[in-house]
Amino acid sequence: MLIMLASTAAPAEPIVADTAREARNADQILAQLVVGDPVWLSTPTHPRVFALYAEPADPARGAVVIAHGLGLHPDWGFIGTLRSDLPSHQFATLSVQMPVLAQDASREAYRGLFNDAAGRLAAAIAWLHSKGHARIALVSHSLGASMANAFVANSPKVDAWVAVGFAEDFAAPPTMPKDRCSRTVTIAAADHYFERETKALEAAIVSFLEQAFAGRC
Repeated sequence: MLIMLASTAAPAEPIVADTAREARNADQILAQLVVGDPVWLSTPTHPRVFALYAEPADPARGAVVIAHGLGLHPDWGFIGTLRSDLPSHQFATLSVQMPVLAQDASREAYRGLFNDAAGRLAAAIAWLHSKGHARIALVSHSLGASMANAFVANSPKVDAWVAVGFAEDFAAPPTMPKDRCSRTVTIAAADHYFERETKALEAAIVSFLEQAFAGRC
């Protein structure tokens, strides 16, 4: 015997990024931009994704894609500090506007934006390659680290990955513990946003990138 059940309920609306909010972020940043230059990336679903590029005065040892956390922007807090400071250590930076929702959206709602995020990260990497950067790392924070986790599991196109404030399981079994550089670093007295420990965070990231890009791992 067979019974088939059908529903007449309309399918749930897909989760889409709040591009108007992203545009406001870009306008506010551009009005007071001091370090770096604006870049507009293109993805299959978004023709204009805002990002900020900064390069060192001397030849770069590598380039870093930076992904911020939930509902933020590419010049926020320590993300802005990293994108501005890493060039002084000879690393070019491309800080990307990750997809955002309305301010009251839950973290779980952002799961529907992971494919969107992956498209942005892929576009950022491709853009850096087009600028002549052969070695690329990904530095990500909080929800940005979760988005990066899903991206790296399916598209391992980076030479190194820094996951800041990441408290989930790896989406794919990592090979990182087998090398000489990968490790977990705890920064004492730091909160989730590293407001008082940005310099310590930066020093840890620079030390790791120097080893990774020099091929010492």
